[in-house]
Amino acid sequence: MRDSWAHRRSWGGRMTYRCAPFKGPFFDVYRIGFNLYQPNQNNWRQRTIAGVSWNGREREAFFFNPDGLVLPIEANPWELPPLLGRHTIQREFATVVGSGMFAMKKAQRNALTATGLGEWVTYWLVDFEAGYANDLANWAAYVETDLQAERQAAEASYAAVQDLRPRTGQPVERPWNEQGLQVETPTDDLPKQILENVDARRSFLQDEYARQYAEDRRIAAWLRGEAGDPPLLALMKGAA
Repeated sequence: MRDSWAHRRSWGGRMTYRCAPFKGPFFDVYRIGFNLYQPNQNNWRQRTIAGVSWNGREREAFFFNPDGLVLPIEANPWELPPLLGRHTIQREFATVVGSGMFAMKKAQRNALTATGLGEWVTYWLVDFEAGYANDLANWAAYVETDLQAERQAAEASYAAVQDLRPRTGQPVERPWNEQGLQVETPTDDLPKQILENVDARRSFLQDEYARQYAEDRRIAAWLRGEAGDPPLLALMKGAA
C-alpha cells in the first residue's frame, strides 16, 4: 500500500520524509492480525506475510500472503529494510507481486516503464514449503503436541495431590479441572475426571479450528474484493 502519511517536499535539492506515526516495520491498519511467519506457531495462510514488493526510492510497499493476495499494511520505510535484511530468503528484481483489492492498480502497473519497474524488488520471507494451520495434517500435529503437554502436566499435578493428601488428611482441590488433556489410549490409572477433560479439550480445539478456518476464508474473499451483494440488494433477494 502507498504510505499516505509519507509526504515529501523539496529541501535544498533533497527529498525529506516525516517520521512514521507508528513503531515497528509495518502497521496492520485494519487490525486483522497480519504478521510474519512464526515457526512452531499456528500460521494461517491469509494472515501470514509471505513477501513484500518494495520500492525503496518511493517508499512504497505491497505486502502479500502465500496465495499472492496483497494485504492492507502500511510500511515504515525506516524499519522495513532491516526486517527485509533479517528475513529474506529470496529476491526478485524488477517485479511487483500481488493481486486482489489492495494490489497495485492496473493503471499504475501498466504505466510502469522499464526504469520504473526496475525500482521494485520483491522479497520472499517464507519458504515455499512452509506449513500452515489450514492444513489438517499440520493442525492435527499441533493438537497432539498441545494435548500431550497438558496430559503430562495433569499427571504431575495428580501425583502431587496424591502425595499431599495423606499428610493433610483433607480433600485437595484438583488443579487440572479446567485443563484439557490428550489421551490416545485411556489408561486405568488415570482418574475419570482427567479422561473427561481430555475429550473436552479435544472438542475445544476442533471448534477452534473450525472458527479460524472460516475466518481465513472470509479474509481471503475480502482481500480478493469479493464483498458480496450490497446490503439493499441482498435484502431484496431475500424477500424475492
